[in-house]
Amino acid sequence: MKKKIGLIVGFFIVFALQAQQRFHNYIYAAPLFSHATRIVQQGPGVVGKLGLEGGIGTIYDLKNGNYWSFSLTYAERGARKRRVMSNNATSPDFANFDYHLRLRYISVPILYGLPSQGFNIQLGPSINFLIDDKQITSDNLPPNEIDFRNIEYMLHCNLEFEINDYLFFNLRLYHSINTINITGIEGVGYWYQRGSMHRGLGVGLSYYFTPPNFKINPNKKENIELND
Repeated sequence: MKKKIGLIVGFFIVFALQAQQRFHNYIYAAPLFSHATRIVQQGPGVVGKLGLEGGIGTIYDLKNGNYWSFSLTYAERGARKRRVMSNNATSPDFANFDYHLRLRYISVPILYGLPSQGFNIQLGPSINFLIDDKQITSDNLPPNEIDFRNIEYMLHCNLEFEINDYLFFNLRLYHSINTINITGIEGVGYWYQRGSMHRGLGVGLSYYFTPPNFKINPNKKENIELND
């Protein structure tokens, strides 16, 4: 019995050591430019919201050279619309308009990584938990009555470019799968026309605490093979 227990413990120790070599932890931070559609009427003055995104993550190397990426991030999203018309004397309340929507999420992306020549492609979904919503309007307009969903699902497409063995430059694109607000409108238009959805772009940096095993630089891969 003791021998069996020793073999089992030994097996898990070997497996843990091997798995540790295939996991690589990283931190990520970036300014995030996003826009929530259909929150305010489209037209002059509609701009995206500039927020922050950052968090921690890990990748798990696969034997075929690809990898899985798991992360836990904080993200600010929303919308902004500002219009200034000082020459409208007939309706001054609606001439100057300033609306700012800030939604804060805890995001859990699960992405599949495909190393290519010179960069990585990461594709996959995420689940996002709403932790705070805030609307800021100009003094003469009340905030909109919006019932935001507590959970938002998104699709991600990230491009990751190697700077050195530890540091990577990132472009992160995303779009909502479900609407971020509950409208109560059923059967009107397509599913993406029944509420607001997020779309956005993040530009930032990832720092790996240990160099990942994937080789996205073909010259580096050739040098390693020649040295072997």
